[in-house]
Amino acid sequence: MKTKAYLFLSACIFAAVALAHLLRLAFRWPAVLGPIDIPLWPSIFGVLVPGFLSCWGFSAARKA
Repeated sequence: MKTKAYLFLSACIFAAVALAHLLRLAFRWPAVLGPIDIPLWPSIFGVLVPGFLSCWGFSAARKA
């Protein structure tokens, strides 16, 4: 049971990160790190990679 809870929790965290990047892309929210403006294109990877990991985590949690 602990493995299933861990997989579900990690999948939820990855889904939240992917959603945050998707919202940044949709609303064109700026990201600034000190004097550096972060462009929007890295958020594409911020949607795809955590989104894939989230789907994988939910799938693994369902099987566990």
